[in-house]
Amino acid sequence: MPKKKKVQKKRKVPLIFRLIKGAFYLGFLGLFSVGGIFLWYAQDIPPLSEMKLATRRPSVIFLTRDHKEIAAKGDVVGEPVNAKNVPKNLINALIATEDRNFYDHIGIDFVGLTRAMLANLKAGRIVQGGSTLTQQLAKNLFLSHDRSLERKIKELVLAFRLEREFTKNEIISMYLNRVYLGGGVFGVDAASQLYFGKLVTHLSISEGAIIAGLMKAPSRYARNHDLLRKRGLVVLNNMLREYFITQKEYAVAKEEVKTMKLGRTMRGSHYRYFTDWVMTEVQDLVNINQDLIIVTTLDSTLQKKADKKLNEILDQYKDKSVEQGSFMAMAYGGAVRAMIGGRNYGHSQYNLAYQARRQGGSVFKSIIYLAALAKGIPSTHLLDDATYTNKDWTVNNFGWRSRGMITLEDALIYSVNTATVRLAEMVGIGDILKTVRTLGFSGNVPRNLSIALGTSGCTLLELVSAFTIIANEGIAIKPYGVLEVLNDEGKILYKRQGIRPHQIIDRKVAAQMRSLLVKVVDQGTGKNAQIKDKVVGGKTGTSQKFRDAWFVGFTDKLVAGVWVGNMDERPMNRVTGGTIPAILWRQIMTP
Repeated sequence: MPKKKKVQKKRKVPLIFRLIKGAFYLGFLGLFSVGGIFLWYAQDIPPLSEMKLATRRPSVIFLTRDHKEIAAKGDVVGEPVNAKNVPKNLINALIATEDRNFYDHIGIDFVGLTRAMLANLKAGRIVQGGSTLTQQLAKNLFLSHDRSLERKIKELVLAFRLEREFTKNEIISMYLNRVYLGGGVFGVDAASQLYFGKLVTHLSISEGAIIAGLMKAPSRYARNHDLLRKRGLVVLNNMLREYFITQKEYAVAKEEVKTMKLGRTMRGSHYRYFTDWVMTEVQDLVNINQDLIIVTTLDSTLQKKADKKLNEILDQYKDKSVEQGSFMAMAYGGAVRAMIGGRNYGHSQYNLAYQARRQGGSVFKSIIYLAALAKGIPSTHLLDDATYTNKDWTVNNFGWRSRGMITLEDALIYSVNTATVRLAEMVGIGDILKTVRTLGFSGNVPRNLSIALGTSGCTLLELVSAFTIIANEGIAIKPYGVLEVLNDEGKILYKRQGIRPHQIIDRKVAAQMRSLLVKVVDQGTGKNAQIKDKVVGGKTGTSQKFRDAWFVGFTDKLVAGVWVGNMDERPMNRVTGGTIPAILWRQIMTP
C-alpha cells in the first residue's frame, strides 16, 4: 500500500508584515493617483513665458467723460520693485509673518503645513494658514480665489514650477509687485505711497511692519486703521522672535506703530472712490490683465465741488457729533456723474456710497407710498395719524402734532410715522416687497410693518437708483460708470451701447410720485434742499437714535443723494435728514 504524501503546510506570514505590505501597495497606488491628478491639471497651467510677463501689473488710466485724466499709472499700481532694492526689514517682516521657511522650501512648506494643522486642531478653528508665499503668488498671478479642490491643486503645481524656474529673489519680487494691499492698490510701492506718502525704498522698520501686516486681510485692515496698527505690532513680534530685529529696535518701532498716522493725500484722491467702483464694472467687461484706458461717466467739476462741500459742512457742524458722509449724483439714464465715498480716501478706502448698508429711515417711506399709488390708493386718501399700537409694538411721531385724519399726500410731505405704518398695513407687505425688488434693492428686507419706518438696510447707490427710476418716468436704469475701454494702442475693447427703454413702474404712477416728492421740498421736511428757480423733489430720512441722516432728490437733469453719520454707528447730536443732508445737497446741486 503506497504511502500518502505529506502535505506541506503553507507558512503563515505574520500580521505585521502583511500590514506593511498592504500599506506599501496603498502608498504606491496613492502616489500614482496623486501624480496622475497633478499631471491632468498641469495641462491647463499657463506657459512659463506668461509667468515672466505677469511680473508686471497692468496699468490703468482713468478719464472723465470729456477725456480729462483723473488717475494715472502709479496711482493704482505704483512702480515695479526688485527685492534687492526694497528695505531688508520689509522683506524680513514679510518672511517672519507669512512664510518663515521661504528660503528653505520647494514651493510647499510641509513643516509649516503640519504646524498650521496642529494649531488649528488645538484651537478647534482656523487660526493659521499653511500657504507659502510661492503658493500665494501662483494664486495671485493666474488663479481665481475660490476654495475648490481644482484651484488648490493647480496652485500647488504652479508653486513647484515657479520655484523651479525662478530664484527666490525673483519670486519675492513678483510677489511684492502683485500683492493686493487694500484701497484699490497693488504692490508695495503703491501701498507705501497710499499709507505713508513716500517711496517704498524709504520705509522704516515700523512702516514695513504695517505694509506686511496688510497682507493677511487687506480690505479689512485698509478701512480700520486701529486694527491695522494692532496687526503691525503682531508683525514686529514675529520679527523679534525670528531675530530679524533687536530688542531695542523692537521697542522703538513698537512705539512708532502705536502713534502712527496712516494715510496721506494722494494725487487725485477725491476720485479714488469712484475709480475703485468703476474697476468692479470693468472686470466684467474686458480682460483686465493688460494696460487699459477707461473713459468714464464722471463730471470732474461736480466731483470736486461735492468733495469740497462735504468736508466743509462736516467741519462746520463738528458739534453735531457727525464725522462721515457720502454723496452720489446720477444722470436720468443711470450714468454716475459723481461719487464721494467718504471724507478722506487716504484714511479710509471703505466706500460709504455703495458698500455701506445703513438703515434708510424715512427716505425709505417713498417706496411705501409708491406701492400705494401703484395699487390705486389716491393721494387724497385719509389716514389716521394717532399713535399706532399693535400688541407690544407702539409707533409715535417725531415733531408732528396729531391732527386726526390726514391725507396720504400730507403723510408723505411731513413724514408722519403712524400714518405711514397704517398705509403699509393697507397696501400689504407682499406688494411693498414687490416694489422694493422692482426698484433694485438687494438687501434683506424685513417682512413686517417696521419696513414703513425704514428699518431696512440699503446703500446710497440703491436709493439714488430708485429715485432715478421715479424721476425717469418709471423707466428701468442700471447705474454705470464706464463709457469706453481702450488698450494702450488705442484699440476699443468696449463701447457702451444704448439700451431699449423698459417700463417697470407705470408712467402715471411715477408722475404722481414725482409730484408728491416735489411737494416734500416745497412744503415739508425737505425745505432746506430748495434751489432758487429750480424744480426740486426729494425725501429726507433719519434712522433710529439719529444714527443715519439722508436726503435723496432730483432736479431736471440729475438725481443725487447725501448720507451723513458715523462709521461705528454712534448716534449724532439730533441730526435729521432735513438739516445737514438737505443743506449739503442744495450746496452741491446749486449751479
